[in-house]
Amino acid sequence: MRKFILAFIFAICVFRAKAADKSLIITFNDNTTQIFALSDLPNIKMQNDKMTIVAGLTTAEYDLYKVRTFTFGESTGIEDVTNEKLTFEGNSLIIPGSSNQIRIFSINGMCVSLDSTQLGSFTVLNLESLPQGVYVINTNGKSVKITKK
Repeated sequence: MRKFILAFIFAICVFRAKAADKSLIITFNDNTTQIFALSDLPNIKMQNDKMTIVAGLTTAEYDLYKVRTFTFGESTGIEDVTNEKLTFEGNSLIIPGSSNQIRIFSINGMCVSLDSTQLGSFTVLNLESLPQGVYVINTNGKSVKITKK
């Protein structure tokens, strides 16, 4: 009987440790994500066009129309990316970060060359020399579509 109890306790510990690797991942329409560890036993309730998640001492409420997907997955150990955004100022595109790898493509896939300037912890692209059209700007693995009018 004692071996059975020890085996049962061991199985619970292994299951609990494995559950710590599993997560509830909520992806929003703006491509941001929120992750809840399943080891916190999140309680998910959807009513009145809201999604409410209670996990431990944390309660989060989201508008359902802003939620693109919610999935269960493995934790990867990858830290959250800071949510710094590209900004436009006149004919300049300001990109956070000082060591950005920037590539610009026209709508037909041709690579376009533009000079960039470093200003502190930002990279500034002057878009004035670009002719009118649609472009895809790829920086550090993220792509943004812009239209120059």
